[in-house]
Amino acid sequence: MMMREIFLLLLFCSLIKSSASKNTIKDHLQRGSSLSVNDDSNVIRSPDSTYTCGFYGFQSNAYWFAIWFTNSKERTVVWTANRNTPVNGRGSKMTFRGNGAMVLTDLDGMIVWETNTTSTDVDRAVLLNTEISSVYWPSPDPGFNVWKFGRTSYNSSRMAVFNDVGEFNSSDWWNFRASDMGFGIKRRLVMDYDGNLRIYSLNESTGLWSISWQAIAQPCNIHGICGRNGICVHGVPPECSCPPGHKWTDPNDFSQGCKPTFDRTCLVGTSVWEIVDVKHLITG
Repeated sequence: MMMREIFLLLLFCSLIKSSASKNTIKDHLQRGSSLSVNDDSNVIRSPDSTYTCGFYGFQSNAYWFAIWFTNSKERTVVWTANRNTPVNGRGSKMTFRGNGAMVLTDLDGMIVWETNTTSTDVDRAVLLNTEISSVYWPSPDPGFNVWKFGRTSYNSSRMAVFNDVGEFNSSDWWNFRASDMGFGIKRRLVMDYDGNLRIYSLNESTGLWSISWQAIAQPCNIHGICGRNGICVHGVPPECSCPPGHKWTDPNDFSQGCKPTFDRTCLVGTSVWEIVDVKHLITG
């Protein structure tokens, strides 16, 4: 009888980075066995070694059970089971129970995450190679354009695929492709912190990611990148600064913009400053 398997889903999300370590490779998790947070070698790898899953420590004594790109220099996570509820760095484990469920438990035995697979007769869990990832948008407000330079409310459907060649095709006819389009390159589609949608391609020899497509090519055109009253100067990367008479609202977060250091009450004889050598003054 053909063996049934649990397929661990690969979901794209936010990017978390950490130093990669050498691990003992496993290709599956047998029924009744577990992966322990206490042992970094307890990982499962996909058949072509694209993905690895196991426990990932992102803070002191805080761990996710995650899937990441194996060959990325700085470990790039693509899915986590317990994003909002990290587990303890000692005693936590992912167990493939005898009833067919995958269960993540914390140090005290509390169930943090589990699969709904108890009605199946699976006998091993494997991490598969996934070539196509589906994308679904929640229903937008009527008439709302999600992307000024791309997706619109052309029709009521909201299905799309980002395939292994580097093409994005959607049911509402928003299509784009990576500049290095072709097979054999690992890519990820990311909504970045600045609100820009980008495709990143992995250089397998260096383990580094590079941008192979972005929705808004000029970062200074992204609304609010330097915040209210901030000045964005074109460059790689773009530079933010404050106009005379202003200072950063938060020096550690330029997107918070600039605040005046003067009394904003208009007075007779108030001077006007000329700002030179900048192309954009973006205000919130």
